[in-house]
Amino acid sequence: MRDLIRGTWLATELFVAPLALFEWSLASISPGLAGSFSVGALLITPAVWWWLVARRRTKGPLRGALTGALCAALILLVPTVRDAAIFAKRASSPEGGFSAASGFTFLVGSWVVGIPIGVCLGALAVFVESAKAQALARRAH
Repeated sequence: MRDLIRGTWLATELFVAPLALFEWSLASISPGLAGSFSVGALLITPAVWWWLVARRRTKGPLRGALTGALCAALILLVPTVRDAAIFAKRASSPEGGFSAASGFTFLVGSWVVGIPIGVCLGALAVFVESAKAQALARRAH
């Protein structure tokens, strides 16, 4: 358990903190948004990061970037599916078509923006972890 926390805390923090800040900043506009992404990130990121990066001996920036993209896609998937069901229900009402279309546009936009951000965060996490490991190795010698 200790290795899991040690190996995943940085990546998890890099994903959860911006999402929590985003949700907090929009709490007055959309109260239903609170926790929908950050809680998902708190659950998804450690599991995926441990499985694909932390337990591996070699941790390159490409592996981190691809894992970051997967984390971002999975984090966005849960609210996307939930919101798609809500939009599908609303589509039967007269103004539901516009609501569904604007919601779909938001969801696609979040994937277009979120996945590249996940790539950057994943690569950053690997870069910081490897720089830290190198600094500790130099200090030990």
